[in-house]
Amino acid sequence: MPSLLLVLSAVLSLNVWSSSDLACYAQVMVTCDPAGPVERLIASTVVITCALSGHDSGYSFVTKWSFKGQEIDTSRFSSFDLNDNSPTSTLALTALALDDSGLYTCIADRIGDPDDPMDTVVVNVRDPPVAMVDAEFRFAEGKTATLSCSTESLPAPVSIKWTNKDSEEVLLEETPNPSNPLELILPNITREESGEYICTVSNELSSGEATTTLVILYAPTAVEPEIDFTVMMGDTLSLECTADG
Repeated sequence: MPSLLLVLSAVLSLNVWSSSDLACYAQVMVTCDPAGPVERLIASTVVITCALSGHDSGYSFVTKWSFKGQEIDTSRFSSFDLNDNSPTSTLALTALALDDSGLYTCIADRIGDPDDPMDTVVVNVRDPPVAMVDAEFRFAEGKTATLSCSTESLPAPVSIKWTNKDSEEVLLEETPNPSNPLELILPNITREESGEYICTVSNELSSGEATTTLVILYAPTAVEPEIDFTVMMGDTLSLECTADG
């Protein structure tokens, strides 16, 4: 029985901290920059810097980064350089994929210390926004044409733009919302407005576009010849009639 008590005493002594140790340790802070949440496009890069402050020169810390609770391969980050007045650790994530989205944690680890100081950053990896339109819209001349565009976009789109592809004229540019759908309305349309139109959707990360064709339907009209014909009696006369539409 005494030998058991001695073992317990030895184990407990390893975790005994003086009040000065605890006071010093309580001042240590870890801060990540950017603070997040961080939005990035797929295949892009994000660099997160983790700064250690309030540490005492007599303390040594080891950087640990984790993703969704799992420690990250050390090849992706640099450890704290405690010789620096403001030691930092940098995590570089390149060629981001959608499954890189999640919670990243920077930990200043000292074996045996309670409650290692840490900070977290949420990284959201997004696809570029997608604009979607019908391949073709058909309307009768003189009517109101409505060209609709839908989108898949995270973050939410901040701009919707409709452009005439031939003239490059911007016909509409505004911020979409539930009461303001992604529609281009052309009242009293004419056949001259036939052609291709581009819907462009943009968010804070990127933009996407889609092209549709507007077809104007109108009744055919005969085109009268602009010249007179003179023929001799008995000759053959051929008259050509053309129509538009």
